[in-house]
Amino acid sequence: MFGFSRKRFLVTLGLSVLIWIVSNFIQLLNSNHWPAGFSLLGGSCTVTGYPFAFCLAGYEKVKILLIYLVNIAFWFWVLHFLWKWFNKGKSSFEK
Repeated sequence: MFGFSRKRFLVTLGLSVLIWIVSNFIQLLNSNHWPAGFSLLGGSCTVTGYPFAFCLAGYEKVKILLIYLVNIAFWFWVLHFLWKWFNKGKSSFEK
């Protein structure tokens, strides 16, 4: 799977979901609309997290889900490439 073990895939996926959840809270707290019905689970405006931060109406469930998946995939690949970069640097020091 993508050139790495199942354990590393699951750890990377779990960390990317965790980063995405934290980015949802950051987007929620940074908004000027906090009392106006912002929520993580729906309402008048659903936050989507970073890096693709949108405020979508609760009835746009397909768009919301797609943005969630895009954000999680983004964080997954960022973590994957950082992990690869650190391992490459670590192996050059071991020589």
